[in-house]
Amino acid sequence: MKERFRSILRIIWKPLLGLTGLAILIIWTTGAFTERVEPGVVKHTPGFALPEDAETVTVELRSLPRRVGAVGTVVSDNTVQLNARISAHVTDVLVSAGEEVSRAQVLVRLDDRDVRAQRDAARAGLRRAETEYERIKKLHTAQAATEQQLIAAESAFHSAASQVEQAEALLTHTKIRAPMDGLVTDRHVETGTLAHPGQTLLSVYDPSLMRLDAAVPVRLVDYLTIDDIVEVELERPAAHMQGRVHRVVGEIDARSRTQTVQIMLESNDTPVLPGTFGRVWIPATERDAYVVPETAIYRVGQLEMVQVVEDGRVIRRLVKAGEVRDGAVEVLSGLQEGEEVLVQPVK
Repeated sequence: MKERFRSILRIIWKPLLGLTGLAILIIWTTGAFTERVEPGVVKHTPGFALPEDAETVTVELRSLPRRVGAVGTVVSDNTVQLNARISAHVTDVLVSAGEEVSRAQVLVRLDDRDVRAQRDAARAGLRRAETEYERIKKLHTAQAATEQQLIAAESAFHSAASQVEQAEALLTHTKIRAPMDGLVTDRHVETGTLAHPGQTLLSVYDPSLMRLDAAVPVRLVDYLTIDDIVEVELERPAAHMQGRVHRVVGEIDARSRTQTVQIMLESNDTPVLPGTFGRVWIPATERDAYVVPETAIYRVGQLEMVQVVEDGRVIRRLVKAGEVRDGAVEVLSGLQEGEEVLVQPVK
């Protein structure tokens, strides 16, 4: 019997020991062997201490003139597309996009051999018609030619002269000249290209007459009158300048309910390229807004933050910023009048 008990004990002592250890471990993890701490509230002071040299500003409610932005595109008020008038191969393209050109400068040459041959044939025909006309006139004076023969010879002479003038005019179309002082925007042909009548070869614009064509909502058009001075903001180069309302297009876009307002840019100091994205600020009614210095707002990722001073402590607060003007920014939410914020946040 004892031998049997011993054999059973040899079999189960290891699992039994393992279960006992597991039970002790579970009881220990519940904290039964350690002193319990009574629940309570840990005192915590939010934020950090206000630095001694920190500059603060009080949030104030300020009356701001309301501005509404309307986007548009910069174009030149004087843009010319130079088209071919005859069918001929391009022999020379003397300018590239972006180059300055002067009035009457030759920009493109077309093959003029066919036109010159037509002109030479027309001149030869003119000489023959002139000789015949002079001969008939003498015969008519001597009453050896009829009035009908004189009229026919005169008509042939004038027709031949017209053909010469036409050939001379065609010859001038083989040299494409700049119609004004300006810049080349597009170059549509290369040497060897066969140009057809009406085909655009180059585009030239006047950089001194740039304007912004803005799509203005119909409800805001009445705020703009001809010759009004408005603020214009350009994307590239990033610049602020003044513009003068030049023209309001009468047609309304049925899809966007906007009218195109053409605004001449007043400043020529900053070179502006056609196609530049821009925005015109339209003055409307005034409104009250909370305003802080632009430097008081900083960003953490996509979040806009300020640091507010409360009881000598600096606390971060999430805000929503609005329009920036003259170094001050409108705060749409997150602050109240009279609160103090750091001008230069501690980052």
